[in-house]
Amino acid sequence: MENTPWWSPEAHARRRGHLMARGRIRSAVRGWFEGQGFVETECGALVTSPGNEAHLHAFETRFVSDSGQSLSLYLHTSPEFAMKKLLAAGETRIFDFARAFRNREVGARHAPEFTMLEWY
Repeated sequence: MENTPWWSPEAHARRRGHLMARGRIRSAVRGWFEGQGFVETECGALVTSPGNEAHLHAFETRFVSDSGQSLSLYLHTSPEFAMKKLLAAGETRIFDFARAFRNREVGARHAPEFTMLEWY
């Protein structure tokens, strides 16, 4: 792993090509879905239940209301549940570039935060 701080102009210059390619890929994918009649959604990342997936572990956080009441909320592991509610409400062709969060997953091919493309 590189010891260069993220704000280093040299480190950014070396990585900028990846940033630009990612933007072109997202634009192309978005254009394809829109051309096929899909509607882009933007599901919220905070959920009241992390789901019952045995092998997926959500990050827990606390919401504190202006009255001081505290409530556990979770960062979603995928937008699936929210998108399926949209399907149940009558949407038929939807997609989402969702930020997803999974605790206990890290490695060469896994990060705790990532972008997931989900469509129905």
